[in-house]
Amino acid sequence: MISPRLYSDDYSKKVHNFLTENKFQTLQKNPTDKYQKLLLKTLQQLNLIINKKQIKHLMQKKPQPPTLNAQLKLHKPGNPIRPVINNMTATSYKIAIHINNKINGYLCFNNRYNVKNSISLAEDLTKLTINENHKW
Repeated sequence: MISPRLYSDDYSKKVHNFLTENKFQTLQKNPTDKYQKLLLKTLQQLNLIINKKQIKHLMQKKPQPPTLNAQLKLHKPGNPIRPVINNMTATSYKIAIHINNKINGYLCFNNRYNVKNSISLAEDLTKLTINENHKW
């Protein structure tokens, strides 16, 4: 029987190799608080898009840096990892969802959209229609 610890060690090695091969570096200081303050200052200037009462609800109460999770690509030789970033506790998560919903209400999409490449994105953006009656 193969030990679960063996799988855990292999997983840890794959994540460590991914981080070193892609030249990730550890930051000396966590920039989350500084980013939170900058974001709050920016939101206070966007009174046409976000009213002052909404700002309180859109700011994360205890923001944390995004976390990295790795999924193994079992269908590929050597089982490389697929990095998955969890942004739910990040400073801008709620704001990004709010702005995305506003933009989707303003733009007329026929269906859900996936970006294939930058050329097809540029072509599709030129064909996009804007809902003139939508209010921010």
